[in-house]
Amino acid sequence: KSMCSYNDVNAYVTYGTDRANAYRLLEDALNLRDIRIYDTVEDADGKERRVLNAKETTLAAQKQQAIRDAFKGTRPSGISEFRGADEALNHWCGRWGPVPPRLVENALPLSCEDGDVFAYWLDAERTKDVTSADLPRLLARPVLADVAAFEALARKFPDAAIMKKVRVDSFKELNVASSERQASEVFPGGCKASDFNHVITPLADDVRPFSEVSGRPGACGTCVIPSEYGGALVVCQNLTSEWLWTGPRRKAILDALESVAPGGMSVRLLTGGYSVAAVGRTDSDGRTAGAYVLNPTPGETPPLELALRRPRKGRWFVRTVEGERPAQILRMSPDEVVVRLPPLAAWQPLLLAASNGR
Repeated sequence: KSMCSYNDVNAYVTYGTDRANAYRLLEDALNLRDIRIYDTVEDADGKERRVLNAKETTLAAQKQQAIRDAFKGTRPSGISEFRGADEALNHWCGRWGPVPPRLVENALPLSCEDGDVFAYWLDAERTKDVTSADLPRLLARPVLADVAAFEALARKFPDAAIMKKVRVDSFKELNVASSERQASEVFPGGCKASDFNHVITPLADDVRPFSEVSGRPGACGTCVIPSEYGGALVVCQNLTSEWLWTGPRRKAILDALESVAPGGMSVRLLTGGYSVAAVGRTDSDGRTAGAYVLNPTPGETPPLELALRRPRKGRWFVRTVEGERPAQILRMSPDEVVVRLPPLAAWQPLLLAASNGR
């Protein structure tokens, strides 16, 4: 989503700059990266090289720092990309790219390996670097993976017990009767989503479906597969594809993660149907100190409800470019605080935080 219309004043002026829009700044902040703006110049030999643009970098850094100031002394909390032991050095050398925008837009609570991690996410590309020595560490925690990643793992580790608990079929190879001329992933309450490519058939009693497939009894599109190492695979459709998740699909995936790591998510968007990024921050005591919230979609959202687990004591406030105001608390207990946030215009970011003990 770093590519958006240059006519978007919020993205390129209010919350970002001409060279670094709001989405890029938020993405870099979530990944603990300092923004850098480079120009490409041609030297005397005719060779191109990159040169740091100090002025543009300073302007962008000022916008980025406004995000960070609200959460000094905290770190991201949520789902982290899994990296094999052999690839750790490559991460620090800059090989790994940014978090796929789809994960941010679909309201997954994201973290990094240096933050508080309650689960891993894994797509097919990242399975290439998972070795047999990594497998016990990977599957000792909840892992969010799409069907493509599951199939890649199954090809690499065919003898692993977890790989034998389901069968995955391509939708294109199925003849599924449907009044809509195509199968749908059906969620509790009858909500449907049609943008899916694979059908999962459980082969073991401990596999828990979180959706059904129309015209295919016993099949699902989202499920939890317990592993022999104490964790579980939460398998879903199209983890990092161009498709945005529907509200029911997002809820099913978050419900599945919640079932394998109860209370593990520091922050969860309760309002369904909207692709709003909501990423938590925790302090040194493991208490949730707040969240980044961003609306990266073309239209305005309704008022949003956000739940924060293990909330830090203090005065909760909302900060936008217009200023700071007290947060509207709907429910509060030592284990959870539920906040109603104001509607967010397209590309509008918001910081929700608790002052430390004030």
